[in-house]
Amino acid sequence: MVTAALGTPSERLVPPRLPVLPQGFDWVVFVLLTGGLALMYGPAYSELARTVWSTDEQGHGPIIL
Repeated sequence: MVTAALGTPSERLVPPRLPVLPQGFDWVVFVLLTGGLALMYGPAYSELARTVWSTDEQGHGPIIL
């Protein structure tokens, strides 16, 4: 029998999955830090995109950054 050779799902060897996030990852701290950085740097990048980076002379700024 083919099914007997394969065994039940609990008998099969399943390779262990590596965790995507490190153990002890704190979502609250991550969200607060990400939000704080967006609040600090967002207006500056927006202003640069509308003024300096829109010219031909300084258009390479985002690439260099």
